[in-house]
Order: sequence, then structure tokens, then C-alpha cells
Amino acid sequence: DIESAMWSIYHYILLEFQSGIALETVADDCQMYITQMAENRMEGALGFTSFIYWSVNTLMGRKDEAKMLEDTWNISNKPSIRKDLVPIFEAMETTTAAYLGKHDVGAKKGMEKGDRFSKQLPGTPIIMTETFLRGVSVFAMARKGNTKDHRALKKEATRILRKIQNWTEQGNMNVRHYETLLEAEQAALHSKKHLAKKNYEYAITGKLTTS
Repeated sequence: DIESAMWSIYHYILLEFQSGIALETVADDCQMYITQMAENRMEGALGFTSFIYWSVNTLMGRKDEAKMLEDTWNISNKPSIRKDLVPIFEAMETTTAAYLGKHDVGAKKGMEKGDRFSKQLPGTPIIMTETFLRGVSVFAMARKGNTKDHRALKKEATRILRKIQNWTEQGNMNVRHYETLLEAEQAALHSKKHLAKKNYEYAITGKLTTS
């Protein structure tokens, strides 16, 4: 049926976005299918896909398109969003902030919401990416070392890393590279440069260095 098809399309686009497909391709798919979702009044799938489209346009620096989406779908006005769409909006906020290198924004929002997304939408594949990118922003701000929230940031960064380590211990190898990257961030935080370099290289290449 049409509804199932539209939800399948949304998940297809979501996986495109998460897997690193060229943003231009993701944007084109979003634009094409959003039109069909609107014509068929598939509000749920339309809302979720619109958030991805907004994130992609933001990442590509298309400010006019992003602003148009904000105005059309009230993306910047959370109280007007259907309650079931708020968690995905919050996840997009933190992930987009991390992608753009705006770690002050990502860490602040991440500290505010914690694991709320995974508790509200358990089972969604975005949880792994959202948790990792939230960790990237929190570690980045903790490494600055001169903020008033430094101790809280270090504590939260360690908690996020431990959460991902837990996943790998339970057999989830999809997050192994996330774990190694955050272990590199932790080493850098504690000025262990050699260990940080070793973990960064392993996360990128899958090979341990001997030097």
C-alpha cells in the first residue's frame, strides 16, 4: 500500500544519508519523494524526510533552501511539531551540528537531552550515529579545557564512550569504528598523543600501527 511504500522510501533515504552517499544525491531523492508524500498526504513520512532534506541542505550550505524548509515545516518551532516528530528533530540538530563542526551547539544540546532520543524511539538505526556524533561534540568541547562545564563535559563524554563500548561487548560490530574514534578522542583529552594517533589510524584504516 502507499503508506508502507512511503515509509520504506523514508528509511531508504535515511540509510543513504547515514552511509555517506553524496549529499547532492540524497537531496535529489528527498526533493522527488517529498512531493509524492505531500500529494498522498503521508504526514509522518513527509515530516521525517523533510528533516533529512533540511539537514542535507544545511550541510551543503544552501541557506535559502534550508530557510524555506524551516518556514514550510516549522522546523525551528518545536512546539508546533507533532510530538512523535520532536525526537527526530532533536537528533537532527545534534548530528547536523557535529557534521558542521559546531561542537559548542552539539555539546550543549546533547548535554540537555542525553539519551532521550534512544529512549523515545528504541530500535531506530539512527541511535548509533546520533550517540556517536553527540560524543564527538562533547569530547571536542571537553578538550577545550577552559569552559565552566569542563568537568561535566568530561563525565558525559566518558559515559557516551562507555555506552558504545557496551554495544561492542554485546556483539554490535557496526559501532566498532565509533568506539575506536571516541577512544582516540579520550586519549587526546588526556594528552596521550601516541595512543590517540594509534586509535585514529586504526578507526580509519582498520590496521594497527607498530610504531
